[in-house]
Amino acid sequence: MHGRLYGSHEKFCGRKQRSGDLCSGPRHDTAGYGRHTCAVSYTIELIRNHAHVTISHPALSVLDRYDCRNHTELKKTLKEYLNCERNYVKTAARLYIHRNSLLYRLKRIEELTGIDLDNEEIRLHLMLSYLLEE
Repeated sequence: MHGRLYGSHEKFCGRKQRSGDLCSGPRHDTAGYGRHTCAVSYTIELIRNHAHVTISHPALSVLDRYDCRNHTELKKTLKEYLNCERNYVKTAARLYIHRNSLLYRLKRIEELTGIDLDNEEIRLHLMLSYLLEE
């Protein structure tokens, strides 16, 4: 099974590189890596094409509904916060908001969703969910 998936991964990356799409970054073929930089894209593609269940984190739906009703951007805030690796200063700058506003939004997100943003497994699930939405 592993060989079949890896071979498919190689084909996927080759197609993406030829089309000028994703995965055009450098290869990491040194000892300890052995994977293309497009492994995440490949994994997302596998999930989209083969998953028969929804694995998106329910917090995103909660934030979607809240944002729609209240004209807020909590879902976008959470995505930027995760993309900035939980760096308050960088996230606030990207969102063009004050750091205290960011802290308020993050507290509100945790209250609305019940998620613990200090839990790395939850953060990974959230990031995967955002990637699947793209």
